[in-house]
Amino acid sequence: MHEQLCDKALAEVRSHSACWATVNPARPAGVREQTARERWQQIHDLLNKGVGCWDAPAA
Repeated sequence: MHEQLCDKALAEVRSHSACWATVNPARPAGVREQTARERWQQIHDLLNKGVGCWDAPAA
């Protein structure tokens, strides 16, 4: 029974994968890594200044 459910779910995902690709296109290589590094640096700059995670202003 579980195998049939998984097969049905997988078939549904596959049938819509082309739709999702147009809504959420792949980013150029390295964009996600670059923004993650930038966020990491911003956080650690604040921590080095003595600002705690709960003290930082909301973005």
